[in-house]
Amino acid sequence: MAYARMSDGSLDYQPCRYGSSKLVFRGPVVDINRDYVAFLGGSETYGKFIERPFPDIVGARLGLPALNLGCVSAGVDVYHEDPTVLELARLAKLRVVQVAGAQNLSNRMYTVHPRRNDRFVKASRLLTVLYPEIDFTEIHFTGHLITALRATSTERFELVVEELTSARQARMTKFLKRIGGPTVLLFLSPRGADETAMLLQTEPRLIDAELLKSMESYATAIVHASTPPSGEKAEASGMIFSELEAAAAASLPAPDVHAQIAEAIISALKKS
Repeated sequence: MAYARMSDGSLDYQPCRYGSSKLVFRGPVVDINRDYVAFLGGSETYGKFIERPFPDIVGARLGLPALNLGCVSAGVDVYHEDPTVLELARLAKLRVVQVAGAQNLSNRMYTVHPRRNDRFVKASRLLTVLYPEIDFTEIHFTGHLITALRATSTERFELVVEELTSARQARMTKFLKRIGGPTVLLFLSPRGADETAMLLQTEPRLIDAELLKSMESYATAIVHASTPPSGEKAEASGMIFSELEAAAAASLPAPDVHAQIAEAIISALKKS
């Protein structure tokens, strides 16, 4: 297990910005005036605690620079409202988009943080009327919110799921239309896309085969790569993190999984 002191900078993400975007991305900076592959997604795409994440591996295999636009805990909202990112994705020779959980987007029930989409900001009047017994001021993350809503009332929760499903479908479709193709959709999960029993317990939450099928016409390929369930890694070999970050590292794929994800993407591109 590899550890790095929080202050010694052992893993340098080379943080950088592009254009007028307020988002900070993982470097190194890519020359956007040449061909490149754009990668959009959450913590896995960013490569948290990983020296050589799958975007770098795929880029090297394709002989093109990897523009890593991954953001920690990102949902589709973080990109949907950022014109710089949309333009960078549109101009790429290829796009790889990680499918994010449906709970991490603003909708008619609640609002999420515009850049940290896993942060719950506030409930709408619709949600407070639907769940009058819940004190939403005590909730700060969407995962906690979804768990609390379902635990309080499975019947009322179906209305929340219906809203999230509708919002996710519309937002994702619009996003894919705006960035164009060729685009690879990447589904990372310890479960299969058709295993509905775990749609709430594992990331990405509320994503199923039906959603992926609806995205087929906007994707060159849809790649499903398995990741170990949280807490089931025997050892985080090759990951670089401090002792305080051990729990966070345990929930993310290790270097060998990143290599497998890259191989799955390359294989899908060869078949397309």
